[in-house]
Amino acid sequence: MATTEEAVGAGELAALLPWHATGALNQRTADEINRALAHSLELACQMELIRQEQSETVRLNESLAMPSARPMARLLAAARGPTPTVLGLADRVRRR
Repeated sequence: MATTEEAVGAGELAALLPWHATGALNQRTADEINRALAHSLELACQMELIRQEQSETVRLNESLAMPSARPMARLLAAARGPTPTVLGLADRVRRR
């Protein structure tokens, strides 16, 4: 039977599993989680579910079409207004 201290430690480690799956943890914490995964079937199962979800999320995101850049280009062009031409600038200078 796990002590309260062990249960709290396992809960804290379980909360870090998503970050462990992405490699975002420091080496000391990652090593601690790897040791816990080797000794806890429950944590290992949670880790496997997290990896499956991560893999499915990546697959889904990669299957989505990239949005077109045209709407943003049109918006920026409208915000800037008409592009001045050399003749238009020369005409403004001459009028002054």
